[in-house]
Amino acid sequence: MKPIVMHDLATQISKHDVLNYLREQGYEVINRIAFYEKWEWDSHFGRNKVQLVYTLEHAVGFYDQEDHRFRRAFCISDQGKYKPDAWNFHIYDVYTNNCVELSLITVRGHNGRNYGTDSSIADGIYYGIKGLDCFYKDGRLKRGFGGHLNRRLSGFSSNSRTTAIMLSIAVNSLDMTDDRDNPTQAICNKFGIQDRGLFSHCHFNKHIVTLKPKLKRVCLSGKVVYILKSEDPEAHGYEVDTARDSYSSSTYYYKLPNEIYVDEEYVDRNSVVMKECDHCNREHIDEYMIVHKGETLCLNCAPYNYAIQNYSCQVEDLLQFKATKVKANPLYFGIELEYESAHKMRKTRIYTGNKLKDHALMKHDGSLRDGVEVVSCPAEFDIHKPLYKSFLDDLPDNITVSNRTGMHVHVSRNALSPLQEGRIIDFMNRSDNQNFIRKIAMRESNNYQRPYDHSLRTALRVRKKIKDGEGLYSYPKYSNLNLSKRYTIEFRVFSTPRTYKEFMIKMEFVKALVDYCQLAWYNVGLKSQSYYENFTNWLSEQRKSYSNLYNFCKEKSLCA
Repeated sequence: MKPIVMHDLATQISKHDVLNYLREQGYEVINRIAFYEKWEWDSHFGRNKVQLVYTLEHAVGFYDQEDHRFRRAFCISDQGKYKPDAWNFHIYDVYTNNCVELSLITVRGHNGRNYGTDSSIADGIYYGIKGLDCFYKDGRLKRGFGGHLNRRLSGFSSNSRTTAIMLSIAVNSLDMTDDRDNPTQAICNKFGIQDRGLFSHCHFNKHIVTLKPKLKRVCLSGKVVYILKSEDPEAHGYEVDTARDSYSSSTYYYKLPNEIYVDEEYVDRNSVVMKECDHCNREHIDEYMIVHKGETLCLNCAPYNYAIQNYSCQVEDLLQFKATKVKANPLYFGIELEYESAHKMRKTRIYTGNKLKDHALMKHDGSLRDGVEVVSCPAEFDIHKPLYKSFLDDLPDNITVSNRTGMHVHVSRNALSPLQEGRIIDFMNRSDNQNFIRKIAMRESNNYQRPYDHSLRTALRVRKKIKDGEGLYSYPKYSNLNLSKRYTIEFRVFSTPRTYKEFMIKMEFVKALVDYCQLAWYNVGLKSQSYYENFTNWLSEQRKSYSNLYNFCKEKSLCA
């Protein structure tokens, strides 16, 4: 079952076996004479001379009855330019579409890479002649079957006909203990195969798993699925949704007779309550309506608190800074929370808009598949707390966290002295602090937040650039502490919290570190001041002010 590449075929199969097999399969094989130019040095004339070398080649294809012509799939030669006396099985002039039509290969492109099709053709021919040996004598699948199939799906032979046959064998091996509703996932689970989207199953015929080119993509009641090209959704009770335009030429929309498409989803018209928006006068699901200044509004007509802004939107331009007293250089914090919310974004918009109205806005974020970034206005530390407590204490299940989400905290740079900022920079990037920081952050380092070779002097260089009016683009954004913003420093290490307690541990860490680095330490060297053990010793003395952080550090044995 090991894939056979083109150059290995000549050592495994004779030329006559290959040609006889192709003819037996019903392919047309036309013999013809070809030539190539061979250059040799002529010592008599002191120059190269060219010699035409004639070879026998075979064009493989089929006769098109409609066009009354021979359509070539590929050519093979029993001689080659570099080994003229050997059977090389050299494949060239491949017409991929014709090869797919002849089932020599299964797809035009495969595995997301630019693999050549010549080796896939050779692999299919080899196992067509030799046959597949996938079973023991008692009928059980051989032990290495799943590993072979997995390697095939991830390599050049993923579009070989042999791979398609092995997938069919895998389907037939499923039993009643496997997931019959999702045989694609059942095969992946049973044989340890990563689902790369190279094969799927028909939505209507659960027992058929096939390569996707044999399927068509349709949207049934809002869910995108694959069905056999021979299947018709109307035969299964669906009807064409003529009111919706296809976002892709290969996708068609169908709905059940009692369904309507409203508020970005299909619903049963008889099971929902509809109301008319006072602004647009259109019907919407009552669950997705809000009351604003005595008016009943749909989310399309609702204020900006319920909208998802563009990523480039500056929240501070729409929401005002919040402080208890007006100060010259206030210490304020800006909070960004990233959440996933697949298929239930309208509920997320209503919940977030109601809880954080006039304090935070939702924005699109390219790092999220189906989610939003909730960005607060600049505000003092104590002003944030009750609002986020209300938001996080009742967080619904449709708002979720994942390894793609994170929490970022901005701190106003003008409120920090250069030395204070330098100490914070040194603390966040010291290698011997990283284990402590990661426990507070509750996630490991990755390409979006990792330490850099920054220290106390970095703050002086940053301040000089700001004073000279220069940009800060040379400082990496995706670091533990993002220094590329002119007015803030950004802590990027945290995972997104799901509870208010978790939120406060991370916020108190930022506030405590800012306060700790503001102090003057005359009995401790600058380098020692940024070591986490000195910070935790100070935290123990300030435990009443940072109770959530202190208790967490105590539970994790991080405090003295």
